[in-house]
This record gives sequence, C-alpha cells and structure tokens, in this order.
Amino acid sequence: MADIQVFFERHGGSPNLKVIVLNARQPVLEDEGVHWHFQAEDPRDLDEVEIEFEDPKAKYFHTATPPNKFRRALAEGDTIYGRPPEDRKPQDPVPGEGNQVRMHGYKDKYWIRGYKAGKVVAFLDPEIVPIRPPS
Repeated sequence: MADIQVFFERHGGSPNLKVIVLNARQPVLEDEGVHWHFQAEDPRDLDEVEIEFEDPKAKYFHTATPPNKFRRALAEGDTIYGRPPEDRKPQDPVPGEGNQVRMHGYKDKYWIRGYKAGKVVAFLDPEIVPIRPPS
C-alpha cells in the first residue's frame, strides 16, 4: 500500500497555502491501494480536498463518477483511498541490471486541490507511478 502524505502549509499568511507532498514519487503496485492523507497547518484554512487525474482512463476511484476524480469534505475524514487502474497495458519499461526489464508502469499526472467555501485555495500537480512487475 502506498501512503502519500499531503500537507497544506501557510505560506505568507492565510489564505495563501502551499501544498507539500511526501512520498509523491513512491511507486505503486497496480494491485495495491493508494492512500492520500491530508493535514492542514490550520484546519480552518480548508473545507475539502480533491484528487483529480489528468487522464480520464486513470480510474483510481472505482466508486466515484467520474472515476478519475474524488473530492472529500474534511469533516468526513482526512484520507482519500484509491487503487491504480488494472485495465491498461503497461508502458515505459524501467531497466534493471543488464538488459532485464525490472517493471512497467504509467506516470499518471494528477492534481491535488484544497478548497475553502467552494473555492480552490491551494493546488499542486505531482505524478504517481503505478508499476507492474514483469510476468
């Protein structure tokens, strides 16, 4: 399971927030879950958080509509749970030792957004790398 920590830090005073992501480049196995944990320096700065993948085929949120996007009110919880899509063919082999291929995967570009009263107050666009070990 991949745990990605997301912090919203005050930057120059409220409401200017900076998004800091720990473990952003952590590889994610395609059959494992991904958990984004959210914290704000001052909880009054945010009402909601959102993860949205740029590619509509990046269906990390199987119960959401659309499945490439999930928004959560922080009053309901501080974690968003996802799972890499399994229906895509791997690409971009990552070389291992010699000529062996160690893993395949996508680099899925996504957005992290923080909201206050329905307006975006902070955002960042990192990548996540779901991988598939060679069969």
